[in-house]
Amino acid sequence: MVHLIDDFYFQQHIHPRNEIGNKYSFGNIIIIAGSTGKWGASLLASKAALRAGSGLVTAIVSEDYEESFLSFCPEVMHLREWNLSKILSYDAIGIGPGIGLDDATKHHLKELMRKYEGPMVLDADALNIISTTENLKGFLKPQHVLTPHYGEASRLFGKKVSDSNAVQLGLEFVQKYPCTLILKGPNSKIISSEGIVYQNTSGNDALATAGSGDVLTGIITSFLGKKYDPIQAASLSVFVHGKLAEICLEEQSKSSVIASDLIEKLKGFEL
Repeated sequence: MVHLIDDFYFQQHIHPRNEIGNKYSFGNIIIIAGSTGKWGASLLASKAALRAGSGLVTAIVSEDYEESFLSFCPEVMHLREWNLSKILSYDAIGIGPGIGLDDATKHHLKELMRKYEGPMVLDADALNIISTTENLKGFLKPQHVLTPHYGEASRLFGKKVSDSNAVQLGLEFVQKYPCTLILKGPNSKIISSEGIVYQNTSGNDALATAGSGDVLTGIITSFLGKKYDPIQAASLSVFVHGKLAEICLEEQSKSSVIASDLIEKLKGFEL
């Protein structure tokens, strides 16, 4: 049985905002993304998390790029270097977009997967590292949300993924490595660590643009930081992400939509 993620699902599962909450009530999260030539990934994910309602967002940013961050989004706080003990204290982690594949990055990811017990989004380069690093899949946990498109899923599963076999391969994967899996594409599928399948009903091909996945990573991390369980965080985020693309078309063409447009449309959601 496939459960549909639609407006009714959204209304049934979205939490009312805590009117007497403080910034810590809405999640203190960290985004680990970007590297030389790809710092935009961190900018997009971080700002999306803030727009999705996170109370506090920190990013790891080299000193050379702090000024760019401040001009784009002064609300994002920064760490200048890897500090595992501090990173382990955050409510949720989003890691992967644009981080690269060097040895230090692989080591840091392995440290997090072994030692961090909170919820974590693993996207892009984090997925590629898991796919190519021996035994790393064994550290996957139900509170880990993986967000592969079909190409990344093919590397992760070790088999070519298509519309016809994506769900079956995904079910086989979570049975062996319990985690929360988002198979990104038209009508994205979300598979819980228990093997329950959900299908998204929102979105359009305006999402096929650079940085769109980084925005999704930020939104999911925000939901996780606000204590949504992984399957709800994944399902609600994918639905909202699709809705953002639909709303964009009220004012512009599909081909003109860029990732920053999606973030701006988050202003209309009470998350």
